[in-house]
Parts: sequence; structure tokens; C-alpha cells
Amino acid sequence: MFASADLDKDLTFTIGELQYSYDAYDADNDGVVSRTEYTTFTAHLNPEMFALTHALYDIYDSDKDDVLTLYDFNALYKLMDTNENGRVSEKEYIHWWTVTLEALDHLHHP
Repeated sequence: MFASADLDKDLTFTIGELQYSYDAYDADNDGVVSRTEYTTFTAHLNPEMFALTHALYDIYDSDKDDVLTLYDFNALYKLMDTNENGRVSEKEYIHWWTVTLEALDHLHHP
């Protein structure tokens, strides 16, 4: 996952790379990512991940206003950037995803 997120292959995940993902999710280009846009985009190739996409959306929606905005993605980035240096290393990225996916394991193994 990290290799595909690190678009410029500089071994760090930047806020700009996260912004690229945000833009891809915003199918109608209205500046916000709806639950439908996010789940359609992320579950398109793997429909079995549908429940997981809803759980991730809820995590990403930091202000709980039922839409994802740049505010939410910036908050997500801050959670990933544990040493607060403005860049997410591969180790930080993997740690965040490991903790998050372990917390959501019940979605795959009830």
C-alpha cells in the first residue's frame, strides 16, 4: 500500500499525495467526498471490501459531518505523522494502517 501511495517514490507520503487521493475520490468535483463517492471508488475493484470502506469513511470523517473535506484529510494526515515533521515515513504509514485494520478486523472475522 505504501508504494502505491508514495507517488513520487521518495520514500515518504506527503500531504500532496494524500490530496491526490482526495481528488480522485471526489467524482463530481464539488470539493467534498460523499460516502457514496468514497465507497464506490474504493470497493469498485474489491466489492468484498464494502463494509470496510464504510468503517474507514467513519474514521476519516473526523468532524462527523457526513462528508469528507480537506479538513478531514488533513486531520488524517496529522494522525499518521506521529513525529509531526510534516512527512509520513513508510514506518508511520504502516503503523497507522496496522492499528486501524486490526481495530476493524471484526468486519472480516465476526
